[in-house]
Amino acid sequence: MNGTKLDCCWVQQIYSGCRTMLKTRLFFSNLILAALSSANPAVAGTIVNGSFDNDLSGWTALTSGGSAQWEAGAAVLAGGQGANPFAASLVQGDDGSFSFTSPIILSAGNDWLKFDVSFTSLGVDALETPSGFTDNLTLTLYDADDITGASDALIASIDSTTVGVTSIAFDLSAFIGRSVAFSFEFNDENDGFDYSAAIDNVRFEASPVPVPPSVLFEATALAGFAVASIRRRRNA
Repeated sequence: MNGTKLDCCWVQQIYSGCRTMLKTRLFFSNLILAALSSANPAVAGTIVNGSFDNDLSGWTALTSGGSAQWEAGAAVLAGGQGANPFAASLVQGDDGSFSFTSPIILSAGNDWLKFDVSFTSLGVDALETPSGFTDNLTLTLYDADDITGASDALIASIDSTTVGVTSIAFDLSAFIGRSVAFSFEFNDENDGFDYSAAIDNVRFEASPVPVPPSVLFEATALAGFAVASIRRRRNA
């Protein structure tokens, strides 16, 4: 009976010791992760009013035959009568003149640009003759640091016949450190129909900080050591 109690005590001591070692290792591992996450203290750029809670403030609306307005917590771009490429645009980081007086400076934490969009049919447009193209929404990144336009990027092009809400995610890692503007552009094509696009939840997101392999290995090894020690003692 005493031998059994001693055996249990020994197992508990081994388990307690390993658990303490594991906690210590994890504590220092967390310090390493915190250091990694704060290695670049640069303040991340922000999207102003990307949720469109009450209006289109923070954005510049431009129209050419179409419309840009706020509706029920979303920014809505739409075409008008007849075909009008760039019928409506919504821009942040520029006023539409490519002067870039207030660009968004992409920095740590601006790894991804994400947004949601959905389309609504506005019916037949008798002034349009179907040509094989359909109304669409594009999102373009304009690089203020490259006046040639070579670094500009088409982030997304979504056809108006897309059903339901489409969620878009674009990797911005190649543009970190650049000054940019983002422009949603509704293109009213000669397709015989008119559509509107509701845009919402425009935001930046950071990529998760990867856990160093050595940290994962140490935590796994210590946990394995604790289990193996208990098994060996029980089998002895």
